[in-house]
Parts: sequence; structure tokens; C-alpha cells
Amino acid sequence: MDKKIKLTVVLASTREGRRGEKVAQWFLPIAEADERFQVALADLKEYDLPFYHSVEEPSDLDKNYPDPKVQSWSEAIDNSDAIVFVLPEYNHAVSAPLKNAIDHIYYEWLDKPVGFIGYGTRGAQDAIESLRYTARALRWKVAPSAVGIKQVKKSLDENGKLVDDAEYVKLARQMLSQLSAIYDSIR
Repeated sequence: MDKKIKLTVVLASTREGRRGEKVAQWFLPIAEADERFQVALADLKEYDLPFYHSVEEPSDLDKNYPDPKVQSWSEAIDNSDAIVFVLPEYNHAVSAPLKNAIDHIYYEWLDKPVGFIGYGTRGAQDAIESLRYTARALRWKVAPSAVGIKQVKKSLDENGKLVDDAEYVKLARQMLSQLSAIYDSIR
């Protein structure tokens, strides 16, 4: 193995009591066990990005942002070779904090291999699908396999552990293999 792929797992919910934290904690050891990857977590709650309202477009700023929070976020994504979004579905769409985080930067996203782990009543199918439109604009190379954890409230036990997860683990590993192949094909 030449160089490990720097994989950033973006935790896309910032709300109190979020289940995404548990889903991310389920996925991180799976990704870390895959020797092709060097894994980091980027929790949007910790970045605490302001609502995007700048008169300047991110494409005009060329990775130089006046807000230190946005600059830190920019660097986290820019230093990533691939991204996996752990995302909820709110009203059949992505969360506002995730859309806000995507919109704050531009060049950092271009041509990245991207995967999705959605969770919710129906596994965040619509949120994932809506990000596929964003993927076209940002030229993301999307892994064909996505993990959609359905009935997430019932899928977590009293300790917050994902139960009956064999199929989800299989899909997560498949997605990681696809991300690795995509990364190899574009580098």
C-alpha cells in the first residue's frame, strides 16, 4: 500500500439528541479497520458554522475565508481525499447544517470520491438522492453503494448500539471498496 486515503467522515446533524453520533460511532471502527484509509471525523456541531450569507461566493475566495470557522472547515475538507457523509433526513431532504456547510466552500469539494450513510425512517433515501444533484455540480465521484439505516429509532438498542447490522456492515465495506477504487482511478 502506497499512501493511505485520507477519509473524512462528516457528521451532518447538529441537533440535540441526534442519532447521527451513534451512527458515526458505529461506522468509524469499520472504516478504521480498512487499512486503505486514514480516518478522521468532522462533526458539523463542533465547527459551528455561521449561516451562509456572504456577498462573496466561495468560488471567488479561492480557499481564503475571513471567518476562522469557515477557514477551519475549508482546511478539513481540502485535506481529505474522500468524504463519507453520515446524514439524517429532515422532511425528505438534507439537514440545513449540511447544506450550509457544503455551500460555504467550493474548490475544496471538487472531484472528491464521496459516500453516504443515511439514517431515518426510510434510511434517508430522499436526502441521499438530493445530494446526488449536488454531486453533479461539485463533480463528486459518488460510490454506487450507500448505507441507508431504516427505522433508526428501533435499530439502536438502549445503549445506542446498532443491532442486526450485518447487512449495513456489508454495505459499508462495499462502499469503502468503491471509494478506494474511485480514488485510485482519479489519482
